[in-house]
Amino acid sequence: MFVCLKIKTLSAYEIKELFKRGGKIKGRYISLRYLNTGEKKVGVGAYGKVKSKPVRNRIKRRLRELFRLNWDILPDFYIFMVGRSAAAEVEWKKLEKDFLRLIEVMKKS
Repeated sequence: MFVCLKIKTLSAYEIKELFKRGGKIKGRYISLRYLNTGEKKVGVGAYGKVKSKPVRNRIKRRLRELFRLNWDILPDFYIFMVGRSAAAEVEWKKLEKDFLRLIEVMKKS
């Protein structure tokens, strides 16, 4: 049986609040901003230094997939994840390991 998962995305106003009042954690491939709100919403982006649009889109697709696969373990925070250029080509296991480490750090704060 296939279950459709509805992932809530952040609005522009929520992203501004997140950047203004939220915390920040940097990983090797991902930078993560978060704000404890009691509601689970996510957003993704890629660094502007990545000049190629197909590469930026690949990074964002990979980050959305991380959210989709790990939705159950995410805390009820606003989370905005920005991928670095290395996130496009790194092995999936390394990217997921970096993501899970950042989530654990975020939960402790």
